[in-house]
Formats: sequence, structure tokens, C-alpha cells
Amino acid sequence: MLVVDSLLRSAVLSLERGDHEAAERSLRQALARVPEHPGCLATLALCLAEGQRRYLTAERLAVRSIRVAPIEPWGYHALGRINLLGGRREQAFRYLKRANAYCPEDPRINADLQAMGRRRYPVLRALRRDHPLNVLLGRARHFLASGPHIALVATIILITLVSLVTVVHSAAPPVERAPQNEAQVSMARLARVDSLLAAGEAAAAVALTRDLLAATPQQPEIVWRIRERLGVALDRCGQADEAIAQFELALRDAPDAASVHLNLATALVAAGRRGRAFAEFEAAARLDPGNWRARLDYGQILLQYGQRAGASEHLREAARLCGDCPEAERALAMLLLEDQDFTGALPLLERLHARHPEAADFRDNLALARLRTGSAQDAIALLAPFWPVELGVTGKTILLEADRVVGSPDRARELAGASSPPDAAGEARLWSLAAVVCLEQGFLVEALQAADRAIGLDPSDAASRQNRALILERLGRHEEAVAEWERAVGLDRALADDRP
Repeated sequence: MLVVDSLLRSAVLSLERGDHEAAERSLRQALARVPEHPGCLATLALCLAEGQRRYLTAERLAVRSIRVAPIEPWGYHALGRINLLGGRREQAFRYLKRANAYCPEDPRINADLQAMGRRRYPVLRALRRDHPLNVLLGRARHFLASGPHIALVATIILITLVSLVTVVHSAAPPVERAPQNEAQVSMARLARVDSLLAAGEAAAAVALTRDLLAATPQQPEIVWRIRERLGVALDRCGQADEAIAQFELALRDAPDAASVHLNLATALVAAGRRGRAFAEFEAAARLDPGNWRARLDYGQILLQYGQRAGASEHLREAARLCGDCPEAERALAMLLLEDQDFTGALPLLERLHARHPEAADFRDNLALARLRTGSAQDAIALLAPFWPVELGVTGKTILLEADRVVGSPDRARELAGASSPPDAAGEARLWSLAAVVCLEQGFLVEALQAADRAIGLDPSDAASRQNRALILERLGRHEEAVAEWERAVGLDRALADDRP
């Protein structure tokens, strides 16, 4: 566990620096040792949500963390951040309050709550915060919070009550209100279930939907909606098999309900039933061709399983249907970057960065796309203001690559001469690149310093040893250069032909 805790701390530090790649590497190493570590699951959820906008996967990881450790703040904090990233402030606030209840002293949770503003719960929790009734009652509650107003309000209430009694006695007999039919009652209760799901209270939603299912007459147009909600609640509780059974029952009554097919597909993925899940995703897209969210989820699932052609089709369609959705554009941009289609990714990344200039991953990927499309100076202009402390390993590496293209060694020399050692093995490539930039520009002392740092971080990297041999040869230290070449060739026999 000590190794896992160390990897978790390293991941948290990487996230704070905006280096999502390093954080994900550390977390996956930790989860390989302890697959159900709640802190690692929740932190990986944050990493995927913030770094890759994979909200669906991130939410599942956070829920899994809560299932493993329901009285720990990790999972609730992650769900709060995920919902906040998705623009769902109400749900985010609820999850963050829940996390704060389990760990009131956690500075990160307190910082997130403070950034949102410590709002009180709405007076009527079943209604949205911005519902006119909640707005009115909230203002009244705020007014009453001031002591001197209480007597005034009490007097107003008394006068109002007397007036109401007078009106009732003088008015004609009231017309009896027609009782609500059973369908209306059921739909009202379903709204309560939706509120519970939105608040993250899946277990309570399961209980309420089971009660509702038992009390509702066999009306197919209502029962399938109840079963769908029950399936969603069960899925969020980690009970994928039971959720699948409920979705299948719902489809018997509503075979053309696209939302049920989509929810069933998501549960099938969680249960590891990939082939059937793909068929349900296809059905959802066919039944509701304008649903960009279904296309996005399906594209991301296809991408996870390596089906890039299908993923590209659905992600492009999601971006087209949505028009201005960062989630769809981000997923498509990441696919294009992985396919080395930097020209196609560039306009998407320009828009994403314009909307979210604070997002380090959008900034770094945009700089990479600019660099690969021949605009090294534009990449430098984007990243240089954040050098060095506000750039993670990825951003620094891209900036040094751009410096290499334009022949500017200043940042590489600064990095080589830095007194503080690197804090992550993932920086070996960065130091190796700094060595190459310094070598090409004739700064041999700094080049050797950087090469030594790279080899210290990754002694098995043949390329770093090859660079060091070249530097030593340029410095006139022939015997040391020969010995370094031997070590490089021992690690990679292909380098034997490159021996000077």
C-alpha cells in the first residue's frame, strides 16, 4: 500500500500541475496493484474528466469509488468536479457538500465549495433552484434570517390569514377539483425519482421506483418509464445485471424508446457485454438520429475498443449535430490527433481553447497541432507565457520541440542548468530533448547536463545514451564517448550502424 499511496500522491501533484498524462500513468500503475483503491479510482475519474473530457467513463469510476468506500469523500468529490465541468452546478454542489460532510478539513473540497459559493439548499429540493417558487421562498428565508424582520413578517402573516378567512367565508362554495388520474400521479412521482438521480442519491431512487412499480397499475405507457428509471438507478449503484433486466422489460412495452436502448447499451458496456452493447447503441442512434449524446457515447466506446473507423463516424456526426458542444468537439479532436490528422484537429482545438483558455490540455494540444502544421512560432506564442512553472511535462516538451524548429536554445539551456531535480520519471524524454536542442545549437556543457539528467531518470533509454556519446565526442572526451556508445548499442543493436 505504501507504493500505491506514493503513486497516488504523485498523481495528485501531476494533476495540480496540469500534467494529466503523468497523472494517468501513475494512477494506472497504482490500480494495477490495488484495483479497487477508492482514492485512485476517484482521482483517475478526475484525470479523465479534466484531461480528456471522458465524462461517461469518469462518472463510472467515481461511482465505483463510492461503492468501494461509501463513507469516504473521494468519489463524491470527483462526482462534484465532473458535474461542475459538465455545467451541472446544482448536482456538483450536492456532491461537494456530501464530500465535505465526510471530510470537513479537506482543503481541495473546501476550495471547490468556496469557488462555487456556499449556497444553502433550495427550500423545496424536489424543484430546481431557479424555479420561481424556490426563488420566492429563498428570498423570504433570507429576509427572515435577519432578527429585526421577524416581528414584521409575523404581523404580515397574521393580517394575510385574517384576510384569507374573510374571503373564504364571503366567497361562493368552491368548485371541487377533479382528482388527478393515476397516470398523472405516477408521472409526478417519476419527477421525484429524477430529482433523486440528479442529486446522486441512486439508492433512494431504487427504493422509490420499486415502491412506485408495485403501486402502479399495469399501464404499459407508464410502467416502461418506471422500469427505465429503476434500471438507471440500479446501474448507478453498480448493479449492472439487474439494470439490464429492467431495461429489457421496459423495451417489451416501448421497443422504440431510444433512451432505453441508450441506457441499456451503457449498462451492457459496464457488464462487459460489448457485442450486444454495440447493437443497442446502433438502435438508439437509428431511433433518435438527432441525439448527439448517443453518438458521442457510442463513438467513445468504439474508440476504447480500438474500432477507430466507426468511432470517427459517430464522433463526427455528434459534433455536427451538436454544433457547439465542447464534449463532442474534444472527443473528435483527440481522435484526429491520435490519427496524426493535425490539420483536421486544428480548427476544433482553436475553438476549444477560445472557449476554455484555462484548460491546460486544450492549450497543449492546440500548440502541438500548430507545431505539426508548420506554425512553430504560433505554438511558442501560445505556450511561452506559461514557461516554466505553469506548464506540465507535455507542454514543456512541445515548447522545446518548437524551439528546436526555430533554433532557439534559451529554454533548453535554462532547463539544463536548473538546480532542482525533476520529480517524475516521465520527464526523461523532456531532458533528452533539451540535450538535443543544446547540442544542435553548440551549447555542449548544458547539453551534457541535460543528457545526464535524462539517463539518471531512465538508464535504459538508448537514445539518451546515444546523445550523450555524441556530446562527449564533440567535447573531445573520446574514450568516454566510445564507452557510452557501447552502452547505447547494448540497449539497441540498431544503433550499431550509426556509430561515428
